[in-house]
Amino acid sequence: MLIAQILGCVKQLFCFCRVVCFGVKEFHRSYTEILANIKEKRKKRFSLTFLEHIKDIEQLNISDSDVVFVIGTNSDWILNTVLICAALFSEKIIVLGNHERPHGTKTYSVVSGDIENDIRTLYSYLKSYGKNKIALYGINPDSTSDSLKMECFLSSGGLKTDLFYNDSSLKNCYNSFISNGISYDGIICVNDYAAISFIKHN
Repeated sequence: MLIAQILGCVKQLFCFCRVVCFGVKEFHRSYTEILANIKEKRKKRFSLTFLEHIKDIEQLNISDSDVVFVIGTNSDWILNTVLICAALFSEKIIVLGNHERPHGTKTYSVVSGDIENDIRTLYSYLKSYGKNKIALYGINPDSTSDSLKMECFLSSGGLKTDLFYNDSSLKNCYNSFISNGISYDGIICVNDYAAISFIKHN
């Protein structure tokens, strides 16, 4: 179902937001601003309510015309939240995040970027300039989008030994990078936070 079609008859818009990444507050705020702009433009059409926990939905008065946004980076959390919401919102669910809808699940909309093309383009760009040792830096193991970036990096020609994880902190990620002993001439950071951290520590 197209988002335009969904929003065309909305009276109330609910939003569950859980973002697992470095700098959660900044990332959450960016989504808040986006949805706040939607609310401002359509304030005569519907109200916007932010929810942090799925249990909060039990206290709401939901009608057939209401829609829910599910925002997150963890695919399991997204899917569990969607399955709970499906009983109340049917197909009027919009997921913002790099999430692949499992086969056989009820229809819902997903808004995501073209990660595969982005990583392949970056990798090809670096290779075209003679960069032969390229690293993927700052991977969050709990992030669906980072996992997809990792898969695309490997399928583009990257090696598993060139993957650097943000398991507990980006500082530890950097320490792992410099202790690797390999001289890299190209680095792809999975997000802005990883890039800023790398520059700061380098």
